[in-house]
Amino acid sequence: MKRTSRILAAFLLVAIVGTSCFFIGRSTMQNKIDSKGPIFDLYEEIGTLLNQSYYKEVDTDKVADGALHGMVEALGDPYTQYMNSEELAEYNAASEESYEGIGVQVSKDEQGYPVIIRVFANTPAEQTGLQVNDRILSIDGQAIDPEQELTVISNRIRGKKGTEVTLVVQRNDQKKEFKAERSEIAIQYVESKMLNKEIGYIALSEFSLNCIEEFQTALQDLQDKGAQALILDLRSNPGGYVDSAVAIADMLLPSGKIVYTKDKNGNEQTYTSDAACVDLPMAVLINENSASASEILVGALQDHEAATVVGMKSYGKGVIQRILPISNGGGLRVTIATYYTPNGRNIHGVGITPDVEIQLPQEVLDDPTLLTEETDTQLQKAVEVMQQTLHPQPTPTASPQSTPAR
Repeated sequence: MKRTSRILAAFLLVAIVGTSCFFIGRSTMQNKIDSKGPIFDLYEEIGTLLNQSYYKEVDTDKVADGALHGMVEALGDPYTQYMNSEELAEYNAASEESYEGIGVQVSKDEQGYPVIIRVFANTPAEQTGLQVNDRILSIDGQAIDPEQELTVISNRIRGKKGTEVTLVVQRNDQKKEFKAERSEIAIQYVESKMLNKEIGYIALSEFSLNCIEEFQTALQDLQDKGAQALILDLRSNPGGYVDSAVAIADMLLPSGKIVYTKDKNGNEQTYTSDAACVDLPMAVLINENSASASEILVGALQDHEAATVVGMKSYGKGVIQRILPISNGGGLRVTIATYYTPNGRNIHGVGITPDVEIQLPQEVLDDPTLLTEETDTQLQKAVEVMQQTLHPQPTPTASPQSTPAR
């Protein structure tokens, strides 16, 4: 019994010390985690109690994995997480340009439940009737755990093409069940079109690795079609790669600062744009689900007064993460710095306030299938702003008062 307890404690110690050395370095915390120190004694005590009292055999691998997760979760940062090798593979798969699934993009609400923020066109999700704002309550009969990581939940929806997944969602005050057969989903992150003869429109759903070239192609195509103004739609864009956001900002901004980051030691890294840029008046659409890399781009455009921001206040994620490899094949996704807009704004937990604040009609919020160009009040306002920019109305002048006859 004592030997088993020591093995269990050793598993825990290796897990904790191994990650601590990599993440924190040889610091005060490292000194506290010592094979002859109180923490090891405590783990050995817990291991003994578990082996004596727990009603099943203790899975030491599972306990060690849980210790790693728990240590990182104890930081209280929702964006910093430990991933074992399987979770890391799932996380990396979520960043690919195509995958096997049903074609939805999800985000977490305030209670931790996944909410559909985008249904990709011509996918099983669209065909089966799933909608934006559907709150997912269960997947294949298993209730959602609000504490579970979003990547884990997303990968439960994904799966081998040809297999079926059942989702129970809450839509307004009703619960609805949907069954969809998974298929190969090719993700198109950039969509563009001319709204009229003068105004081009680009919707960017995520800052993927390949979106830079797609965005550049779409932008050039709109200019070739005669676009004199641009509306950039970043609504419900959850972010993505900082480098992609910076590259797109460089296309749209003249020479100057795009964003800068600052770590806990005060070290700064600044990203800048060169003088070459697209010389078009712009409006940018955002909402409460526009986050992270989206806010980097919007913040830069707003601070440089290069675009009019239209919509609702953004999410407010002003910190940046990096994936650090771990010797066991897993990874540590860790928040490494805070970012600031060119004017020094830290928007973390605050968000970006639009220049023109406008909400979608309540009936559209209740039923997203009613959203069209005509019912999209945010888009229509952006079009109005661009038309006023392209065709400013002369300011009326007061007529001189006539002198009364005497």
